[in-house]
Amino acid sequence: LGKATLVSSQTRKFIEDATGAALQEMVRKFILCVNPSVDDGPMDAGYVLQQVQRGNILNAVQHGKLGYRIRISYVDFVLNYHLLSKRQLSLHDTRQSCQSILVDGNIPRDGYRLGKSKVWL
Repeated sequence: LGKATLVSSQTRKFIEDATGAALQEMVRKFILCVNPSVDDGPMDAGYVLQQVQRGNILNAVQHGKLGYRIRISYVDFVLNYHLLSKRQLSLHDTRQSCQSILVDGNIPRDGYRLGKSKVWL
């Protein structure tokens, strides 16, 4: 019983270590589930489209294709990168403050996009 426990413990530790290392190397991806219908009936195309639009999936896919992988909220962007701007920035108009930071920081216009609430880099 002692050896079996020891082998079992070693195997479990090996698996945990291997799994932990693999998980740390993985890139995080998120999956959004879209229900085909309100109930278990046939697929409702209008219902599916509504979920896609509300989940902002199309916008995320479009920006992902363009290469804008980094998304930072306006407030976080201003707080983190305000030193790039020579202007007085406001947290009341964070979109304009982000625009000022990007322009003053000489970030090429094709290197970012301003969304509804986030800077896409």
